[in-house]
Amino acid sequence: MTNEHNLPQRARYYHALLANHMLVVGEDYHNLKDSYVIFLCNFDLFTIMLKCSY
Repeated sequence: MTNEHNLPQRARYYHALLANHMLVVGEDYHNLKDSYVIFLCNFDLFTIMLKCSY
């Protein structure tokens, strides 16, 4: 994986894909199961994020 400076957005996207398949129409959101998205990176995301100003 290369650093494309969009990892938080990608994590959100993949997490949404997982959640999308956990519920059927009209089902309560409390029925969502815990899920995790894990990225293995060859760069230190947290150091990069600390240097960014939002």
